[in-house]
Amino acid sequence: MKKKISVLMAAFIISACGLLGTPPSDDEIKELFTKELAKVKKQMGGFGGGFIPQLESLVNHGCESHAKMDGAYTCDLEVTTQSKIRGKNTARKMMSFAKSKEGDWYAVEDK
Repeated sequence: MKKKISVLMAAFIISACGLLGTPPSDDEIKELFTKELAKVKKQMGGFGGGFIPQLESLVNHGCESHAKMDGAYTCDLEVTTQSKIRGKNTARKMMSFAKSKEGDWYAVEDK
C-alpha cells in the first residue's frame, strides 16, 4: 500500500532541508543596517557627528518572496534611529534583500 505525501508536507520537508531558501533573520537585517550606518560615519569623518543616526531598534513585520527576483525577499520593516540633531525617528518601509554568492545578505534596490 502506497502512502501519498501531500504537497504541503513535501514543501515542509524541502524547506527543512534548506532547498527553498529562507528570508534574512532579524539579526542579519540589523547587521546590514549597522554596517551601512558605520560606512556613513566613516565617510563623514569628524564632520557631522550629530547628523549620523544610530540604530535604536528594528522590527521585522514579515518577509515575502520578492516579486521579480528569485531568491530575494521583501520585508516590512519598522526602523527606529536616534541622532543628536534629529532626535528619535521611526519609519516603516518595505525593503528587499538578496544573498550574494558568498552567502551574505545585501539590500536590493526596487525600481
